[in-house]
Amino acid sequence: MDSRTGRQIKAVAIAKGLRPAGFSNDGRLALLTDLKELYLFDLTAGKILRKFPPHKEKDRDIFAHFSADNRIVAITTKIMRSVDSFIRTMDVDLGTELWELGDTKGEKAFDVLGFVAGEKGLVVHCFNGNRVGVRDWRTGREIRSFESASQH
Repeated sequence: MDSRTGRQIKAVAIAKGLRPAGFSNDGRLALLTDLKELYLFDLTAGKILRKFPPHKEKDRDIFAHFSADNRIVAITTKIMRSVDSFIRTMDVDLGTELWELGDTKGEKAFDVLGFVAGEKGLVVHCFNGNRVGVRDWRTGREIRSFESASQH
């Protein structure tokens, strides 16, 4: 779709049962899901490139953010009918999980806010403690964090 006019430029068919979880900034890649598996989809070629390792949680909503260079995809998984959410990061080229943050017990719920390209950082929000942090996008190690404004 043209971002200025809203006019459709090209349509790509995806397999029945799959839905988009996120798109790369250059519009070349998409992360698709059937709520069980994750698929890296090439929008230019119109085909699935690879399947990412599934997570044990199956009943969920998934939202994906690609790094500017399309080498990393950060995935927020929100467990349906609950406040639980966690983050997984994947190496796009290898199709492997790099690290996971959070849990499914509601004790540590996280959300991806975006990437900081200049320092290879991933900005995350921790709902418990209401903190925002920047983590190394390859290792998950916290680089810095601060308390965000109160939600009350």
